[in-house]
Amino acid sequence: MHFNAKDITGKRFGRLLVLRPTNKRKKSRHIIWLCLCECGRTIEVCGSALTQRNTRSCGCLARENRYGDKNPSWKGGQRMRGPYIQILYREHPSADEGGYVFEHRLVMERKLGRYLKPDERVHHIDGTPANNAPENLIVFPNAGKHAACHRKLERIAEET
Repeated sequence: MHFNAKDITGKRFGRLLVLRPTNKRKKSRHIIWLCLCECGRTIEVCGSALTQRNTRSCGCLARENRYGDKNPSWKGGQRMRGPYIQILYREHPSADEGGYVFEHRLVMERKLGRYLKPDERVHHIDGTPANNAPENLIVFPNAGKHAACHRKLERIAEET
């Protein structure tokens, strides 16, 4: 061990338990310690990083704090995709790569008591994409029927 280094074997720093010193040293001659994280991974850490509380885990703590309600950018599992609201629902069969589903589709599925088919389209009666009240939504069997509805609404608007 370094001439003035403290033996920190067996001490706990955050999630890390110090197992033993390694034969490695930093350029500053600080000892590199082998540590066991609570998650089960081992990691080599400079003693000064441990004692100064710069390293508290193998990286698992940062990974955990990146997701969900522990992330400072967390918005309750809701996000906007254009004018539409999406809800985090990872288990849903129609969830995108991030685990989100359009809220209007979820509301219509609840109303119908079944999952929507991939071709089915949900229409907002009042034209407001963020108004996902069940009474404001109707389902069309495909994009063509939905587009026909929009064309008819546009003709009606032109006549008035």
